[in-house]
Amino acid sequence: MNEQHRKAYRAIRPADADSKELKPKDAAEAQELTRWMCANFFDIRTFGAVMTTKVNTLYRMDGYISAYLAGKTGFSEDDLSVLWEALMNLFEHDHSASRGQMAVRKLVAFEHSTALGQAPAHVLLERVSVRKKTDAPARSFSDYELVIDREGLPEGVELVERG
Repeated sequence: MNEQHRKAYRAIRPADADSKELKPKDAAEAQELTRWMCANFFDIRTFGAVMTTKVNTLYRMDGYISAYLAGKTGFSEDDLSVLWEALMNLFEHDHSASRGQMAVRKLVAFEHSTALGQAPAHVLLERVSVRKKTDAPARSFSDYELVIDREGLPEGVELVERG
């Protein structure tokens, strides 16, 4: 992954791209690097641009399970339970110096009563946001507030929270 990061720096800041340690010089450059990585790498674009560029970030990942396709692949309720457990314990047995304090704080799912669903995913995902509570630099998870709009869900959609 480090070499892929270096490609982004070569595109954004070519003069310094061969330095031993690279990190964004400011928030604007960090956003530019993230945009470049998302534009050039499917996995980063798909899984939320989680990058080890030494920028402190509150991570969010959106995922989807298609009940319609699960009927074809054999993905079961038991598989779903294993997935929830794995996501909740994602970092518990994989601590390292670079992510020693990382933890999944909350899983929010929208379950539909039919295989094709009652609402588009983007409409439901817009109901979940994270807000910074203070103008001061964030120092911990408690400096943020998870906001979930639970009111007026489309008929046939249930909000499920874990964690």
